[in-house]
Amino acid sequence: MRNRALALFLVLGLATIVASQTPPIADPDVRRGIALVDEGEYDSAILALDAAVRRLAADKGHSTRDLAEAYFYLGVAYLGKGHETSAKARFREAVQQARDMSPSPEKFPPRVIELFEKAKEESRAEMPAAASTGTPVSAEPKKGGSGKALLIVGGVAAVGGGAALALGGGGSSPSGGGGGTAQQTTRTDSGSVADQELAPFSFTATRAGTAEVTIAWQDRNVQLAIYCAFRDPPFRECPGSYNQTSDTSARYTTTVVQDSYVVHVANFSGRAGSEPFTITLRYP
Repeated sequence: MRNRALALFLVLGLATIVASQTPPIADPDVRRGIALVDEGEYDSAILALDAAVRRLAADKGHSTRDLAEAYFYLGVAYLGKGHETSAKARFREAVQQARDMSPSPEKFPPRVIELFEKAKEESRAEMPAAASTGTPVSAEPKKGGSGKALLIVGGVAAVGGGAALALGGGGSSPSGGGGGTAQQTTRTDSGSVADQELAPFSFTATRAGTAEVTIAWQDRNVQLAIYCAFRDPPFRECPGSYNQTSDTSARYTTTVVQDSYVVHVANFSGRAGSEPFTITLRYP
């Protein structure tokens, strides 16, 4: 895990954004998200930052700068995962919040700078009046490789800071675990997820044990993924494993403790349109 994160870190060449005269980022979830990006923990960063941007965007009194930074680092996290379309979309959101935002070429690799500039040009074309002043985007300086960020990021629903939204209208019912094990809850929901987006589902384990998530979809040319994290800060990733069981189904299993979790169904297939799916969660 550490080696993989380090490799992604080196490929991206991530660095802190130039600090400016502006005050430090006030929102603790955004700061934590930036730290996750700095550490190369892109999956956790996407979940945490997406929750932060949803919460801030819904708050009329939010800090525009904090929201812009959250979108920017969410884009960096997506780029670290190789999801360029999602990264560009988040960069555009960042520019819409802070039109003078511009990451420093001295601190960020060409891959980040080029994609951000493309996103800025697209945003300019949509809003001709939004001329950029070229002021460097500011963020908290990196402290010894720590500071937090992901996704999944924003483009998802609120996770953490308040409310994880569960999609679909499925019900839940207790069911006995196999082999005489303790009783488990089984819940089936349905939903759909567009390309480069995530669909969130939350659950609360009442005791330690094993949770299983299965999904089934329709299009064989689409591959859906499953991500899991603790619902509340610091949004740690679940220690689980994902396996695609057929062209249109997958399973995710993880150990859990008595706590609340959020599972995201992700679509990074690159195909237009939304893919419907059914999800079943089994947890203690």
